[in-house]
Amino acid sequence: MPDFTTDPEKTTLFLEEARWLRDDQNRRVAALNQKLVTTFTLNVAVVAVFVASLRLTGGPLPLVVDCLFYSTIFLFVVGVIVAARAYAVSTWYRRPDLEQLREHLSVYGSSLMTAWVADEIILAWHENERLIDIKAARVQWAIRLAAATAVLVGATAAVYLGAVAPA
Repeated sequence: MPDFTTDPEKTTLFLEEARWLRDDQNRRVAALNQKLVTTFTLNVAVVAVFVASLRLTGGPLPLVVDCLFYSTIFLFVVGVIVAARAYAVSTWYRRPDLEQLREHLSVYGSSLMTAWVADEIILAWHENERLIDIKAARVQWAIRLAAATAVLVGATAAVYLGAVAPA
């Protein structure tokens, strides 16, 4: 492949594309975090209303309802753990290293530096893609667990209403 680093316009185009990749990656991470927050918030609200509703009924709950209730709480806790692990994936690679950039700026020409910075951004982009895949998988699991929790809430409510309904 011919060396394009002698052409300032080509190196600038290369840098712009590398920055676009990095910016797109940042938007994807923000979208995953937003999904996570929304899922977590809705799940907490559903479980809070569910717990309050069952506790306000007074009196002991039928055994099957009690078992479903604790299963729901267990599933909710597992979902919280998965969501926390998804949120914990947040140590992103950033390149170029500023000290190294400073040193190189005093030695190398503008076009070569532009290409080097773009290469560094792309290296960080590749490193971050693996982390984003992990985060995305964990977010999907958090969403599935929240949906399963909601289904269990509905099933518990249906069993409870069937158990206490007058015959």
